[in-house]
Amino acid sequence: MALGRYDQSERGEQQGEAEGDAGDEVLVAVPVVLQWTSIDRRKSFWRETGVQLCREMASLFRLAFVASAALFVGCSRAPIPTVDPVGLTVGDIEVLRTVIDGALRSRLIDKEAKGLEIIIQSPTRRIALWREPPRAAGTLPEAPAPFGRPRPNPPPPPSAAIEERLLTPAERSAWTAANRRALEVPELALAGFTIGTTEFPRPGRIYVTVSAPAYPTSNSAVVYADYFCGGTCGEGWLVRVFRTPRVWLIRRADRLWIS
Repeated sequence: MALGRYDQSERGEQQGEAEGDAGDEVLVAVPVVLQWTSIDRRKSFWRETGVQLCREMASLFRLAFVASAALFVGCSRAPIPTVDPVGLTVGDIEVLRTVIDGALRSRLIDKEAKGLEIIIQSPTRRIALWREPPRAAGTLPEAPAPFGRPRPNPPPPPSAAIEERLLTPAERSAWTAANRRALEVPELALAGFTIGTTEFPRPGRIYVTVSAPAYPTSNSAVVYADYFCGGTCGEGWLVRVFRTPRVWLIRRADRLWIS
């Protein structure tokens, strides 16, 4: 009986210890569950924050891509060329050949005989039109300037701009259209003349420049042509030509300047 009571008491103690252990496990498991719950909340918070940041970064990258694409398109847009790669037409070449051979060659014969190289500069020269500023209403005409004193409003050199008064209304309109762009000058097949690019003048050379022909009518043209070979060697001409059934001929040549 004693052994039975002992076993029973021992079993009670073991059961009590087991129940105590179970209670301890319950008490320990509660903070673990609470701890994992707080960790899940933190993970969820950072997950949502990360998703939101990713969306904002994606929108920023999208805007940056659109802006860079627009900038690339704007930068890659080809500028309006100042020199037309197409060049002069066959009719333009015939007009320039007539002007150079008829108006300038006779003045360059002696210089050509001295062994000077004659270079026709390419492209053609763009020459604008110049209009003298109008006088204010009620003012008297200006008195002639004394000898050696420049005019109050002197016109620019003819190689840069030509006075409108030298051209007819039809010639002015054609001149403006012809001088919008410079045109490449091909080989003109003129004996003694070679084509060269615009460069700093060198000794022993004569530089010839021409403007693109302006056509006030289908049978007439106006061209500016000049040559330069030093400080006191050069002339500029305004040449008018007309077309016959076969060739172009010079109608009139007006000298605009001489040095």
